[in-house]
Amino acid sequence: MPAPGVPVIEGERRAGGSRQAGEVDTAMFVGPALRGPVDRPIELTSPAEIAYWVGEPFGGSHLVRSLLSYFADCGEKGGRAFVVRPADATATTAKADVPGAGNAPVLKLEADGPGAWANSLTLAVAAGSAGRVLLTLKESGVTKVTVEAGSTQEAIARLATPGLIRVEAGSAAWPPTVTQANTPIAMAGGVSADAAVTDANVVTALGLFGRSLGPGTIAAPGYTSALVREALFRHGRTFGRHVLADLPDIADTATLVATAASVRALDSEKAGRYGQLLWPWEVVTIGPYVNVNVPPSAGQAGRLARTDRNHPQRHARAAAGPQVTSNISIDVTRVPTDADWDLLADAGITVIRKEPEGVCAMDAITVVDPQRWPQYYFASGHRTIMAIIDQARAAVRTYLFTALDGDGVRLETIRGVVENVCKPYSEEPLSGLFSVDGDRGYSVTITSTSAEIEAGKVRVQLSLRTSPSVRMVVIEFTAVAVRDRL
Repeated sequence: MPAPGVPVIEGERRAGGSRQAGEVDTAMFVGPALRGPVDRPIELTSPAEIAYWVGEPFGGSHLVRSLLSYFADCGEKGGRAFVVRPADATATTAKADVPGAGNAPVLKLEADGPGAWANSLTLAVAAGSAGRVLLTLKESGVTKVTVEAGSTQEAIARLATPGLIRVEAGSAAWPPTVTQANTPIAMAGGVSADAAVTDANVVTALGLFGRSLGPGTIAAPGYTSALVREALFRHGRTFGRHVLADLPDIADTATLVATAASVRALDSEKAGRYGQLLWPWEVVTIGPYVNVNVPPSAGQAGRLARTDRNHPQRHARAAAGPQVTSNISIDVTRVPTDADWDLLADAGITVIRKEPEGVCAMDAITVVDPQRWPQYYFASGHRTIMAIIDQARAAVRTYLFTALDGDGVRLETIRGVVENVCKPYSEEPLSGLFSVDGDRGYSVTITSTSAEIEAGKVRVQLSLRTSPSVRMVVIEFTAVAVRDRL
């Protein structure tokens, strides 16, 4: 019986759920959970998968409630999120041996992720049909997997279940010893330490969101330390993703403005263009009559995904204002005065408010200084850049290892392919590129030599005007046969 959801490691995707080039509505979240693997991102496509993969809400972790907010705000077209659970060194993983002749192990079982949750897993071994062995895996007495196997390798292939257990061969030969009806093999030794997850653990976990997952939003819901915040924006800069960073749920405007100033100055003012700082937190209803405060990053990620899916290739549409309200939040935790709102906006903070239409972001701005960097000020502009680069990479890969000039294609052909990617963003209203004085709002230069392209590398320089500012954003990216880099 297959488990709900499929684990995704870099380079893998769930069958039937592949992402199209140019889609930027994927969300990526990191946060402590009671269960789940700690060595890879897990893909979730519905709230029904949350309990299986990450467990229930607990303690100070905001992950589960944030995921519920995200999927609710994605709307009827749904969402797609990758989740990484940070690892703490003191957590341990439940294990068990399946004995055979001489009590030596035929199979070695290990939970798919640390924590006490897996101490409730048991395996019953019974006689199957035609000399085979029947294996039944239960969690808290509920059957999760039932398979028959006739060899060690078949048992490994059929019993191993992502999100539950991993299976390896032991030292003894097949078959395992049949267990008594009331005494199945119990897994043991799992210890939870999720409450001890540190900011450094969260920063390490961010590194598991590999480039193959594509562009999208990234957040660490509820983590407001400088260490995590700076790591998020540097991740956004490295991977070309859109950061949604939560600010502390405090009423001290001066502290909030100072925090924004530190992000604005990060990496010589180059990191703040890759995302937004969000404040205050949102009040959501979880279950009947239970209101909880939830960091705004996940809900805003859902509203961005909803906007993108409702208006494909029109990334200049901001997920802000009364036309894009939350489907789950009923209020906000704090309301700034008009004077404070001006200070927060000037600092580059996206303010969440409760309007008559509902809870929504009232800005769509990055953290940059708009006087110095007007071309990077609008958050929708960064999302347009993500989409164009992703599509352009996919388009130019066709020409890797191609013999150019002579009997092959010319450099102008590759440039034309990239221009065709940019063209719809310039010609259609609210598609993301702005024309000034009759220009197209974009230009393309192929900086690779013919020899480089024949060897499997294409370097492209794009100049894009993603705001009414006369300045263009200049980006260089390289498409190679194995991996890409900005």
